[in-house]
Amino acid sequence: MTREHRLAVAAAWRDKNRDHIRKLSRESAARARAKNPEKFREAGRRWRARNVGKERAEKYGLTLDAFHRLHAAQDGRCAICREPKPLHIDHDHASGHVRGLLCRRCNVALGYLEAVIFPIGIDVFVRYQFNSIQKEIDKQKAGVSDTAVNGKEH
Repeated sequence: MTREHRLAVAAAWRDKNRDHIRKLSRESAARARAKNPEKFREAGRRWRARNVGKERAEKYGLTLDAFHRLHAAQDGRCAICREPKPLHIDHDHASGHVRGLLCRRCNVALGYLEAVIFPIGIDVFVRYQFNSIQKEIDKQKAGVSDTAVNGKEH
C-alpha cells in the first residue's frame, strides 16, 4: 500500500466518521477543561484580549486595528455616557457608517430615539418636558405645593 493510498483511505474514513470524531473531540476537550479549568479560563482570557471586537468590527467593515484605534480614542468608554462598560459598535442603519462605540444602555436608548422619537419629532418631547418644568415653576411661584395638586407628598 502506497503512502498516497493510505492517506486517501484515512481521508475517506474521516469523511465517513466526521460526527463521531467531533463527538470524541468534544468529550476529550470537556475532560481536559474539567481537569484543569483555570488553564482554560486563562486561555480564553488571552484569546479575548487578542480578538476583542474582531467579529463585530468585521461585521461593520472595520479592521481590528481600526476598532482598537476607535476604542483607544474613546479611552475605552461609551461615547455618550463615558462609562467604562463593554462597548458595542454604533452604526447608521441606512448607510452602515460607524459612528462610535456605545455601552448597551446608550445603544438601546439611541435605537429607541431613532425608531420612535425622531420620526415624531424631538421638539414634541422637548416641548412636553419644558411645559412640565414650566408648570412646576408656575406652581412654586403661586405658592401651590404638589401635595395640594396631587394629594401626595414627594
